[in-house]
Amino acid sequence: MNLQRKWLFILLGIVVVGLMFAEKIIKFYFDWIWFANYQIDSVFWTIILSQWGFG
Repeated sequence: MNLQRKWLFILLGIVVVGLMFAEKIIKFYFDWIWFANYQIDSVFWTIILSQWGFG
């Protein structure tokens, strides 16, 4: 495997991992906005903290 192809695979891996995290960040943001819209954002934070093991 030549050096150029190796860097292509590394770059592709970084892009894929970045897209996976982008999806989670976008979902977090839209959930936060939805709960805040109905003025129940305390429920949102309770859910988040319990998922992270703080609740």
